Amino acid sequence: MENRSTFGAYGTASNAEEGVKFPLLHPISHKETGDWIMLRGSDSETVQRAGAEADHAQVILAAETSGLEKSIKESKKPESEKESSLIELAWETKQKRDKIARTFLAHTVVDWTNKGLGKGGKPGDKIPVTIENVVQFFIDAPQLQEQIDSFTYERKNFIDQSFNNPSMN
Repeated sequence: MENRSTFGAYGTASNAEEGVKFPLLHPISHKETGDWIMLRGSDSETVQRAGAEADHAQVILAAETSGLEKSIKESKKPESEKESSLIELAWETKQKRDKIARTFLAHTVVDWTNKGLGKGGKPGDKIPVTIENVVQFFIDAPQLQEQIDSFTYERKNFIDQSFNNPSMN
């Protein structure tokens, strides 16, 4: 007889690394489309390492932005030009922060049913899962980026499904 701990069912790390299917719903009817994305969870080592890289990139960006902001404020330009330059700097910084966030979240994607016209591919060919392809997908479908972000941080999505199996008790 196997001596298996029921505490193992509480674990999320294994499923978080392997990934679980996230079904894509039609944006209007909210019915399943048959398309899905396999996602890693926040307890995945891959995702945690990507998070560390993103944190590092944010620190560098903050330092760069602070220096640029200081030089704009200390410049001899008229106040209206300074204000315009600060607004442009804020916009550019936002774009960079968004790119860092999308790149981080792209590390959660393990697989997908995404088909289309890939590089050198034919219509209907599966688009390979690469950081660049996933980032572009997030740019094209920001509402799905938000849903994926929420899903990956919900640990309940990565609990071993046998945990809900009454035969385990």
